[in-house]
Amino acid sequence: MSDLAVLFDLDGTLTDSRAGITACIRHALVRLGRACPDDDALAAYIGPPLRGTFSTLLGTSDPELIETALALYRARYDDVGLFENRVYDGVPAMLEDTARRARAMFVATAKPLHAASRIVTHFALARHFASVHGAEPGGRFDAKADLLAHLVATGVIRAETAVMVGDRGSDISAARINRIRSIGAGWGYGEGRELADDAIDTSDASDLLDWSGAQRGLFYRPVKQQLTLRLDADVIAWFKKHTTADEGYQTRINRALREYVQGQATGRRRSSRA
Repeated sequence: MSDLAVLFDLDGTLTDSRAGITACIRHALVRLGRACPDDDALAAYIGPPLRGTFSTLLGTSDPELIETALALYRARYDDVGLFENRVYDGVPAMLEDTARRARAMFVATAKPLHAASRIVTHFALARHFASVHGAEPGGRFDAKADLLAHLVATGVIRAETAVMVGDRGSDISAARINRIRSIGAGWGYGEGRELADDAIDTSDASDLLDWSGAQRGLFYRPVKQQLTLRLDADVIAWFKKHTTADEGYQTRINRALREYVQGQATGRRRSSRA
């Protein structure tokens, strides 16, 4: 058996938690008397830390209001929301196969540790993992990069023999910050849009003379820099409404930003010639 340690994200990688998370966000916003986007818009917030999500949805940086929203969310989530969830088809078999190839497997999530542990136990996944790691009270390890750094610093994993599997750009960037290899889970909430085909890193792949039989799979690694960018819900809704079937809304947002930057650069060049 190799020294490989595999870290799995939870939401959008092992389980489809959309129903529970969107219902709990909606519950918190309604209780606060705030307008709430539709479920498709809310699903874009699955994965990143909830404090940032509520800051965006409430349009505030007031820590008291954000913590109130978080408490309303967690009251429903800890009661029923975490069970409004399901294991993705094929995940149990994937974990069985991975266990035969890896030294150990872990869950590494931005979700609070107590909730992550309950989910893994409830859905009979606990036997696959050496341990479960998540955010702690007060916001410690809300950022995935901080959590992975802690696992390296405490000797739970070694960066050079670890792989992070996750569905969001934040999973990939957190791994890169900690010099950990990463694999994108194309079935999750990123839906491949955050892990674009033209960003696949093949730098450590074996040289092949003939790539004609190669196919794009569910696992792949991007080399583009991934950022968590907080956008207002109405902006996301607009891009979703004006996105064509062959282009994801996040790709459209990226294209709009690139066109703006290129336009600004062109304008500066023209001004310098004048």
